[in-house]
Amino acid sequence: MKALMVFYSFSGNTRRVAQVLKNGLEKRFETQVCELKAEDESSSFFGQAARAFRKKEAVLAADTPLDVSGYDLLAVG
Repeated sequence: MKALMVFYSFSGNTRRVAQVLKNGLEKRFETQVCELKAEDESSSFFGQAARAFRKKEAVLAADTPLDVSGYDLLAVG
């Protein structure tokens, strides 16, 4: 069985949680991890907050896999 974990982490906290979950999932699933990254991401917390306040959508990096049809489990963080 295959699992895909997709997450975004600005500060690194979600990245650490994703790694712990990956270690647990690997006992039962062939696990792939995909970290979302925006091409035009701000490097500051306030820049991120301003973007969210304006409801500006992020443009995902071109190498982001979006086909989840081949996975039995999808985890989002």
